[in-house]
Amino acid sequence: MKRRRSSLFIKIFSLPFLAFGIWSLFSIAMDLSLWFESGGWDRVPAQILHLELKRFSSSKGAPTHKVVAHYRYEWKGVPQEATRVSLRTTSDNVGDHQRKLHQRLKHAKERGASVKAWVDPDDPTRSLLDRELRGEMLVFNGIFVLVFGGFGLGVWLWPVIAGLWKEKRRKKQLPPSAPPWEYWSQEGIPPRLKKLTIIMLLFTIAWSSLAFTIPILIFSTKGIPEGPEWLVMLFPTVGLGLWSWLILTWLRQRVCGPSLAFLHPFPGALGGDVRGHVQYRKHHRPRQGFDVSLLCLQHVKRRCGSKTNYATQTLWESTQRIDGLQGSDLPFSFSCPTDLPESQKREGWEGVEWSLRVQARLPGVDLDQSFEIPVFKTEWSRDLTREQILEERAEQPRDEERTQELLESLGLRFERRVSGWSCRGGIRLRLAQAIAQGIFGVVFTAIGVGIWMAGAPVFGGIFGFVGLLMPIGVIDALFNHSHFEIDRRGIRGKGSWWTKAYDLPLDELGDYEEKMVSQTGKTKSYHLYAQTPNHGRVLIFRLLPQETSLEAMKRWIYHQR
Repeated sequence: MKRRRSSLFIKIFSLPFLAFGIWSLFSIAMDLSLWFESGGWDRVPAQILHLELKRFSSSKGAPTHKVVAHYRYEWKGVPQEATRVSLRTTSDNVGDHQRKLHQRLKHAKERGASVKAWVDPDDPTRSLLDRELRGEMLVFNGIFVLVFGGFGLGVWLWPVIAGLWKEKRRKKQLPPSAPPWEYWSQEGIPPRLKKLTIIMLLFTIAWSSLAFTIPILIFSTKGIPEGPEWLVMLFPTVGLGLWSWLILTWLRQRVCGPSLAFLHPFPGALGGDVRGHVQYRKHHRPRQGFDVSLLCLQHVKRRCGSKTNYATQTLWESTQRIDGLQGSDLPFSFSCPTDLPESQKREGWEGVEWSLRVQARLPGVDLDQSFEIPVFKTEWSRDLTREQILEERAEQPRDEERTQELLESLGLRFERRVSGWSCRGGIRLRLAQAIAQGIFGVVFTAIGVGIWMAGAPVFGGIFGFVGLLMPIGVIDALFNHSHFEIDRRGIRGKGSWWTKAYDLPLDELGDYEEKMVSQTGKTKSYHLYAQTPNHGRVLIFRLLPQETSLEAMKRWIYHQR
């Protein structure tokens, strides 16, 4: 009952605002209608009989002015007299239009000159001396339409909109037997930004219509403001900040492209694992990888007297860094404790939200997206405590150490230096390649000698020439190896005998390229190149065995940053 009385009081209170907004809209419509209509009127000379600039004072505001005139003109030989001066018949103090119009008409009256009047050919008694459509008055009335009329209309329409929204939510309600995570789509969860962007766009348009017109009115009325009047510029400054945020958000959406988050299994298990991937249609390769965070957020609403405060508390957070995409997917895996609350499908502000946040530094505009995902107690829950999760993390070796151990197992040698590391190609793979090439050289040479002695010197010479080239490959495999030193200052080294030495900051290492150069049995060897903005393509390491060593080398270099 109390709420109904309060709602009725607000509606009655909003009636004057709605009426004033409607009156302002009616004034704009009348000005525009008469301006369009008078465009087809005839212009005739008129003589001013009486002219006055009336001043209307008020104890509640600044004085207003209005030009009052009585003039005579002839229409097809018939004398006519009229008193209407301009499109608007009311007084105002917006700008100095009334004073300038009075000065112009006064100067013509003192000289005895005639002025031009617009006469309606269908009704010669209707006429105007000034047909100017005043932009400042349109803006002035537009503010009242948006602010006052918008407030009054919003108060009366809000119950209807709220009723439609409740009906829509009622139709979307799940049956009692359905699990709560059915509110989320298993076919992909979109980022939680589209709805916020639309709301901010509407708010920014409404704010800008007020924030940018007020300074225009002040400048047009008083000229350059002085002293505290400059504070009015705070409103357009905030408006520029809002537009900047919208443009940045739009650019981020263009850079990120369409993206969806998937959970495997669905939903995430509270007290277990939250795994899945984020699917991107655009391929991203940030130099410093992706920062993926899983957050449990508690949205609360507190009442302090007549005020309501909204706050968000972070109950738990875990962050991991992922080197790059696997194809078009960004995989993630978290273990979350069981003492946290489950997800809630919030209808208002209050409730629990599990948020997956992806951040990365990209050229131009950085990536920053959030996905609201479902996390519940399911059959995959394991009742993990926070202490157990910390113990599991402590037992797992660091990714950098695992990567280095993998590379060492493939034959690469690492040495710890004062400020970083040095890396050299291992002798094991190079020795295997040298032996294989030596065997091929001996075989091809023997075949060539045999063919030569059999009476086919041309073919024997070809096989022998190829066989004699193999010792060059043996020397290259044994002694032409890659090496580099890496620390916080950068990476320095030489890929091979025939390439230049490089000395690069780590931030200049861009996209990597791989090239298969040889195969010994089932073992393939690759060269690893890096694209740099100032030095082009640089050979980082040659003869890396297997594809796993390529990804391991990229991760290891990345960790040194």
